[in-house]
Amino acid sequence: MQDLRRRLGEADQRVAQGGANGPQGSLRAAPQLVRPLLPGTPSGAPAGWPRLAAPPQPEDPQRFAQLQAATICQIGVGRAGVRQRTATQLKWLGDRMIAVEAVRSELPQGFEQQIGAALSVQTRAGDLDEFLLRPDLGRELPADALSQVVSRCASGVDVQVLVGDGLSARAVAMNAPPFVQAFRAECQQRGLSLGDVVLVRRARVKVMDQVGEALRARTAVHLVGERPGLGTGDGMSAYLIFEPRNVAMDSDREVLSNIHARGTRPEEAARRVADMLVEFMRVGMSGVKRQAAPDPAERARAQPERRRDRVAERHTPRWGSAGSFAGAAPVGAHRA
Repeated sequence: MQDLRRRLGEADQRVAQGGANGPQGSLRAAPQLVRPLLPGTPSGAPAGWPRLAAPPQPEDPQRFAQLQAATICQIGVGRAGVRQRTATQLKWLGDRMIAVEAVRSELPQGFEQQIGAALSVQTRAGDLDEFLLRPDLGRELPADALSQVVSRCASGVDVQVLVGDGLSARAVAMNAPPFVQAFRAECQQRGLSLGDVVLVRRARVKVMDQVGEALRARTAVHLVGERPGLGTGDGMSAYLIFEPRNVAMDSDREVLSNIHARGTRPEEAARRVADMLVEFMRVGMSGVKRQAAPDPAERARAQPERRRDRVAERHTPRWGSAGSFAGAAPVGAHRA
């Protein structure tokens, strides 16, 4: 850069000494040097002048075009010197704004009627800014709101459904109504009793534990808007748990994410969630416990070549003769 400045200074001095008809080798007197050029076009600049390196070219242009068409991510965008190109920077700013707008979005008026909710409550987070800065306030309902839920909703059901705005109310507004409608039919086909839908504003995932325990539900499903990414803000997730309770941990839950038109459609997600809940009630657990300790017969059929791990077996839950969970194996039970 210093070399370029020095050369420009020398060129200006030559122009000043030679007048308007000065040397044609200077940058100021050579308009063809400042015209935009297509890649690979010679600039006609004097020998030795600094040049930008040519952008890298893909080895397989056809495959590269397929990759670009398969994702909304910015890949292979190139650069201008050490900086992003203007078009790349503008697209990044636009994608970021989509994500910001999703986080700042609100559920529409009358959304309770769209999902058939029995009532609408709000967590301890007073407004959106407090909700974003204090995640803990979004995990709990105030006492009066919880009392309304207990007094107006059925208790002891197989499945309790909560719908929360989460970090993208826009995603919930788009995907929750078709999911809830399809989920009612899926539960009816499987003989599952479905409780009253509760709409929770300013909701984090864990509020499902408080509501589910208060209503003594066997399982709970919480629909929330996912944290947006660049250029996306319409993804919804369904969090599931067996025997929701306040002391439950994240490892007790399972999730089906990316519920939207480009991922798992709401109707398909409703079917998959209903099947997962049936499995929760069959084995009596959810989360890491269920995934790490399946039925021994099923595990042997799926992984017949698996070698025995005696250390892990000490912590493996025992299964009863009817396939029900019978508690943790006693220490030393599997020792040779």
